[in-house]
Amino acid sequence: MSAANGRVSRGNLYPAGREQLELTAEKRPTETLYLKGFSGGDYEEGRWQENRDEEIYELMEANSLHWGRWKSWISGIYESLYFVTNQNMMGREEENLDRMLLVRYVNGWQGDWYAPYYGMWSRSNQRYADDLYGFRYFQQDEMDIQWDNIRPFFSDNGSMYQEVQSAYEKEAAKIYTQVPEETIPRLVELCRENPMKDLNQITAFILYTLQSNTSYTRTPGMFPLNEEPTEYFLFQGKEGYCQHYASAAVLMYRIYGIPARYATGYAVSPADFEEQPDGTYRAVVTDESAHAWPEVFIHDYGWTPVEVTPLENGAGTNYPGFDSETFQNIMTENDWDISLPSLQTGDSQEREEDRKEESESFSLEADWKLIARCAGPGAAVLTAFCILLYVRYKKRDQWIREGGMGRLFDLHFSGSMEKYQGWEKDFPYMLAKEIPIISKEEAGQILETAQEAAFGNPVEVPEKNYQAAYESCLKIRNFAVSEMSRGKRLLYYMRISFRWFSL
Repeated sequence: MSAANGRVSRGNLYPAGREQLELTAEKRPTETLYLKGFSGGDYEEGRWQENRDEEIYELMEANSLHWGRWKSWISGIYESLYFVTNQNMMGREEENLDRMLLVRYVNGWQGDWYAPYYGMWSRSNQRYADDLYGFRYFQQDEMDIQWDNIRPFFSDNGSMYQEVQSAYEKEAAKIYTQVPEETIPRLVELCRENPMKDLNQITAFILYTLQSNTSYTRTPGMFPLNEEPTEYFLFQGKEGYCQHYASAAVLMYRIYGIPARYATGYAVSPADFEEQPDGTYRAVVTDESAHAWPEVFIHDYGWTPVEVTPLENGAGTNYPGFDSETFQNIMTENDWDISLPSLQTGDSQEREEDRKEESESFSLEADWKLIARCAGPGAAVLTAFCILLYVRYKKRDQWIREGGMGRLFDLHFSGSMEKYQGWEKDFPYMLAKEIPIISKEEAGQILETAQEAAFGNPVEVPEKNYQAAYESCLKIRNFAVSEMSRGKRLLYYMRISFRWFSL
């Protein structure tokens, strides 16, 4: 699965440690290297859509620049603006020259470009081979744009670049502050009840809210289907990983009027780079480094990554004008205590009961009673679940067109697992416990594949994921059927055959 997409997961994350990219740098990075493959525009139904920069370029021309026949230059000038301008500052020391980064796809070209911030971005001339391309870029701590300190020969261009930045900033402030208020009412209410005066206060409040009310885990369980995933993470589930932290932060920034986007790609630590005999530095990036983060627009820096996920290596949030000391000072000024939950949780249990009651109204109770009589309490759950995945795998073209995979999640579980809805954190464990011939990892893969097909674009789910889930389901089905008596087995197959024709 590509690390460059805008889907906010409703389930667990199981990175396999597979190698994805090989990076070669002239100098070892001294700060986290964010390689962005996706940045989001509108937020719709738990998914961030592609950014709206092409629309912004049109608005820049219509509302500010009026370049006419030269309007096609706008995108290229903006996308290289911060690198080129920073490169042309007077007095730049030799050791602060730009950096070179080569990116190679370990498994061949995948169609996604992963770019560092503050870089020279040009698709036309930076791909050197089918699986290799390069960037020139600056680290954040090497950025120092001062418009009155531009080299004389670049001064005319400097004026043009300032004009382009102002035009982009004007349109981004309107486009990238939009939120679907009707689908995230609790987030909107939270921000409006806690007004903040500037970017640093807003960032501190977001960090305080996330860190005092949630816990980081890659296995938060599966989120209820009738809940908005970002709100559920913050107000009810209170457990999640980078996608959930980043999505919540971007929405909060936007509600406060700060242009922000949801970004995904890879976050690579300087420690991952090893010196090579030729003096270069090499890092192999695995899917363990896939990451999501907010990016905010900062004057004279452009889009800038903001780390809001509690990371294992202890790295804190840091952008121009904000660091851990700034955060602590704002915490002290506002008497915020990160060890105490800041959100009211008294009615969370009541909301959970309401959610379960609503979900149960969609259950196929009659079907489950029949299947349970055929297969027994534990096997019934898994047999029916996996038969459906089996059938839909065999009829893949049809259920891709019709979105049929989502119907898997209409099924509720009975027998010895009657208290489970399928999104609980320990569900893969219990699934594997009921069917001893599969592992916890296989059980998790079945649920993850079904979830990816239901909430993402099924065409984007790798064929090997379907194949692995399909094979696990066959094992479960065969085990469950072997546990039935002959009569019950016949009744079971009769019932399932009728379901096949109804898919």
